Amino acid sequence: MRPGLREGWTVLEILVSLAVLGILVSAIVLGAHAARRSSARHVAGTEVEMFQLALQKYHSDHGRWPDEKTWVPDLAPYFPLKQERVQR
Repeated sequence: MRPGLREGWTVLEILVSLAVLGILVSAIVLGAHAARRSSARHVAGTEVEMFQLALQKYHSDHGRWPDEKTWVPDLAPYFPLKQERVQR
């Protein structure tokens, strides 16, 4: 090392490093948020499909649609995934 020179980082190097890290962290956070939204959209779509299948099964078994006031307990046996969660 030459006399008069110090080892270490300059303020500019530290600021640039922090800026790069900030950009990387924000990209990771945005990607994770997009994945979470996509997953929630998929789960909601699956639940809608399950509800439609339950309505169709109920109608094919009983020849009518469930009543307005009792549709939740009437359709409960037609949701197999919900029953598995309850039984565990």
